[in-house]
Amino acid sequence: MPHIVVEFTDSVNPTDSFRSFFEKCHDILEQGGVPRGNCKSRAVQLSEYATGGKGEIQPFVHLSLALLEGRGAEFLRDVGEKIMDLLSENFISDSGVSDPEFTLEIREMKKNSYFKLPEGTLG
Repeated sequence: MPHIVVEFTDSVNPTDSFRSFFEKCHDILEQGGVPRGNCKSRAVQLSEYATGGKGEIQPFVHLSLALLEGRGAEFLRDVGEKIMDLLSENFISDSGVSDPEFTLEIREMKKNSYFKLPEGTLG
């Protein structure tokens, strides 16, 4: 824990490797006291998607960050601002149509509804 999932349209490319991007995300979380070894990150490229109205194609990058509950509002705001900066610095559109839209959702998961094996490794 935490889980980072980056979804991005097929007209958007990272400016660096995903491994490098995720390491930067892990750095941000670690600075806030999250054990680095608990981070699990992955990227999903989308080839089938719809945005906006009829015929509109808007490239986008959406990052979902799921954390166990109990972190303060200041921590969530700080992490959110830093990750949004990373997103805008690390992805570009190759469509030539428009710049990507960046969104971030930080979700707190309840400790009593998140399970992990081996037991005792939630950290």
